[in-house]
Amino acid sequence: MKSHRARLVFIIIVLIFPLLMVGGATAQNPQTVLVLPFNIYSEKDLSFLQNGIRDMLSSRLSQEGKVRLLGRDAVDEAMAATAEVNEGIAADLGRAAGADYVVFGSLTVFGDNISTDARMYNIGESNSAFTFYDTGEDPGDVISHINRFASRVNAEVFNRKPAPKTASTTPGPEMA
Repeated sequence: MKSHRARLVFIIIVLIFPLLMVGGATAQNPQTVLVLPFNIYSEKDLSFLQNGIRDMLSSRLSQEGKVRLLGRDAVDEAMAATAEVNEGIAADLGRAAGADYVVFGSLTVFGDNISTDARMYNIGESNSAFTFYDTGEDPGDVISHINRFASRVNAEVFNRKPAPKTASTTPGPEMA
């Protein structure tokens, strides 16, 4: 009986312990993402959106222990000699910053219409891990575009399920 139990403990240690160690290593070495300022094409000065988009993506993509976004200093340093970003420049900037992924894109505003194009480039695989495109009829639609982009990146690149929606605290008609 004791030898059977000893074998079972041995099997658990040999098979399960390495799996736990791999999971622990992943948590200690989160994937890093460099979010570059989006190129903005508009008749109006909408450069303020560059920081807003970076902030939105930072808060929506980061996950403690799993996904870490590089700080603005890394981005500003990487962008020092670059005006507009394309895939090649984004990849070079990501490699220089030591990132696993680089996010970049553009907003095009023509009248009341807006187009958002975004990409997440995988440095390790040297390819676009994810591309996104959306249009709207109001410049304010950029917020929903960025939300959808971040949600899809979380699901398709980082294998994260969206958080369940919480119930509203506002009483409905049946409670009034």
